[in-house]
Amino acid sequence: MGGCCVGNCCVMNNAVGDFFRDIFESGGGCGYHPGPSKTEAHAKKIADELAAMKETIREASEKKESLILDWINKSMNELIQELEKLLPEEGVETDYTEESIEALKQAVASAKEWLANNKNATLKELEEKLESLKELKLVTKLEAKRIELTNAIASSEEKLSDSGKYTEDSVKKLETAIFAAKELLENGEATLEQIEAALEAILKAELVEKTNSSVKKKYSVTFHSNGGAPVAAKTNILEGTKISEPKTTRKGYLFAGWYTTSKLTVKFNFNTPIRQNYDLGAKWTPEPKKTPSAPAVPAVNRTQPYGDVLYQVTASHATNGTVKAVKLTKKGAKKITIPSTVEIDGYKFKVTAINAKVFQKASKLTSVVIGENVKNIGSKAFFNCKKLKNIKFMGAKAPKLGSKAFKGTASKKCKVVVSKKMKKSAFKKFKKELVKKGISKKASIKQK
Repeated sequence: MGGCCVGNCCVMNNAVGDFFRDIFESGGGCGYHPGPSKTEAHAKKIADELAAMKETIREASEKKESLILDWINKSMNELIQELEKLLPEEGVETDYTEESIEALKQAVASAKEWLANNKNATLKELEEKLESLKELKLVTKLEAKRIELTNAIASSEEKLSDSGKYTEDSVKKLETAIFAAKELLENGEATLEQIEAALEAILKAELVEKTNSSVKKKYSVTFHSNGGAPVAAKTNILEGTKISEPKTTRKGYLFAGWYTTSKLTVKFNFNTPIRQNYDLGAKWTPEPKKTPSAPAVPAVNRTQPYGDVLYQVTASHATNGTVKAVKLTKKGAKKITIPSTVEIDGYKFKVTAINAKVFQKASKLTSVVIGENVKNIGSKAFFNCKKLKNIKFMGAKAPKLGSKAFKGTASKKCKVVVSKKMKKSAFKKFKKELVKKGISKKASIKQK
């Protein structure tokens, strides 16, 4: 449409209307009147075309703004993803300052929340948010210390502007420290340790005022705990003396020291002789979350009831622990299952043995299932269990049987089922061993 806009179309529309209205009223300048119906129809056609043109421009404008909004939204999400990649993993030592890492974390979280809660944000709002995200960055510890040193130099030079009020020796020491610090800043390869040493040299080079009196001045230091336990101010501090660092606590935080600025960027050195009043603020870092420790692995000989049987730990291990059945806890039990594993304090233990005489004379016991991990069944383990007529072995390997392990069990209708996983040759030997250890010769012993 060239340079046409909705406003221009409105002017054109009004002008055309005025033109044709003059023709209808005057009959035309040449005395010819073509008739109102044909002329009005032509004027209406032009007006309709202009109206359609205005609607097309409006729709194109809305579509353009929608595309821009979509692009900015996409750009913001991509920028947030890139910023998240800059963040180091928890607990990993980095070259960046904790303050800049935390600030970036909060800014990214805030941007995400803002996008989620402002689906209908205006183009201006989105542009402003995108620009603010572009300004985010991580600050290295070296860069932060360089800035701190630069500020210290500026502050010291300001004091030196009135050097006549200070002793010659103290002025010379500070000037020397400033000169060395400036040279270091001009050196692009200066290390963090060198910058820190230069900063400490400036802070230690305190200016001493000239005085004609031998009476020393007194100063005070006020402590702002910033959410921690209150700390009393130190008053009547003689000029040139040092004070000890007071401690404070805050629930959920670790104390990071006392700082001399409201933004908590310059840490106070308690080796500094006091020659002025100070307002110090406490700095805090969130306490790291503690991972709950796992319970101790149950020790050998620890006992634990499971079902109707008491088990005892024979090997203490987080993944390969073992236990054995040592006692029937319910004398009237009719059915007993020795499981493949039992759980004690969240740890699994294999049941590998049944102690001697554990179920001896269990008069009401009729059925027992022996787990797949049982390797040993002690002497007289099931001795004289007269009603025991259903015995099932779940393991692929035959357990070792003690003397008279099944002596005195049911002689009639006794059924012994052995797992199909056991090899045929092993089954034949085990079958003979069962009879030898007390199972009735009349019993049915089969693999299923």
